[in-house]
Amino acid sequence: MIWHGSDAAGVRSETGYCSAWRSSDPSESGSSSPIGRGLPLLDGCQNHSCSREMIVLCVENMSKYNVDRRLGKKHMHFDDK
Repeated sequence: MIWHGSDAAGVRSETGYCSAWRSSDPSESGSSSPIGRGLPLLDGCQNHSCSREMIVLCVENMSKYNVDRRLGKKHMHFDDK
């Protein structure tokens, strides 16, 4: 299981990320999912008590505008090959 703090659609939950991952309060909960080969990342999304120890998965999400502005032409293009 990994903490991710998002709902099943990938939108960050306002309450599901254990006070910005700084809380271990058992009365708070955060969003998590099982992780494994071939599994969609947000498949099986569940809430667990913040007192449970798991890995936190952090992914930076940027709009196309920010990618172009921050990375310019340096960013990679992936081809379907």
